[in-house]
Amino acid sequence: MPLPRKLPARLETDPKKMVELLVGLPEVTVLGVFTEGVDVELHIETRRAEVGCPICGTAAEAKGWREVVLVDLQVFGKPTRLHWHKRRWRCPGRTVGDRSGRSPGPHSQRGGDHLGL
Repeated sequence: MPLPRKLPARLETDPKKMVELLVGLPEVTVLGVFTEGVDVELHIETRRAEVGCPICGTAAEAKGWREVVLVDLQVFGKPTRLHWHKRRWRCPGRTVGDRSGRSPGPHSQRGGDHLGL
C-alpha cells in the first residue's frame, strides 16, 4: 500500500478541470478526448448558458448545436482536431430572416450574427 502524501491545497484534483486548465481556453467545457495512434480529438462546448439580443434586448432561445472541427492544432506535440460543439441561438423578437446567432469562438470578442455572440 502506497504511503499517503500531503499535496498542496492549491492543486486542482478534479480530472475534468485539470484538462480544461491544460487546454487553456476560457469559457469552454471539455466534453471528452479521443486518441488513436498519434492523433487526438478534443471535444469542447461554450459555457455561456443564456444570451440576450443586443439589438432588441430579448432573451435569445436555443435552437440546437452545430459541430465545428478546427484542425492543425498541436497538443503536447500531437496533431489534434478540436471539435467545438457550438450552441445556436435565435432571437424571437426579430424577423425570420434576421434572427439566428451562433456561439462565440473560444478567442472571439464578437462572433455570430446580430446576437453579438
